[in-house]
Amino acid sequence: YTQWQERRNKYTFYPSAVELLHYLHNNGYRVIAITDGTADFTYHPEVQGVVELLINPQNSDCTKSSGTAYSFVQLPIDCESGTSESQGIAPEECLMVGDNPESDIRNASKNGWKTLWIAP
Repeated sequence: YTQWQERRNKYTFYPSAVELLHYLHNNGYRVIAITDGTADFTYHPEVQGVVELLINPQNSDCTKSSGTAYSFVQLPIDCESGTSESQGIAPEECLMVGDNPESDIRNASKNGWKTLWIAP
């Protein structure tokens, strides 16, 4: 399993994605990653310390494809522990940047988020 997980977490970011994440983080935006996959890039050397929370089916029972991951971000959660100790994020404060027109763009929009589609 360890070897599979290591291979699963080796990937290439879209061009300019790393720079964009650093820009947002350095300008006070909260960067939260949502994936239906198993990769955890919060520890990737290029973005370590930039992404404050990873939401995936393994840690939240929520998915982008069902739309439940977008509601999960809006719950009152503490990003360090996953507990309900801090304020959630209002949908109008959220921007989903994604490459899947259905699970990224349509489902985020249905949950009141602004969206930006990046064509693969």
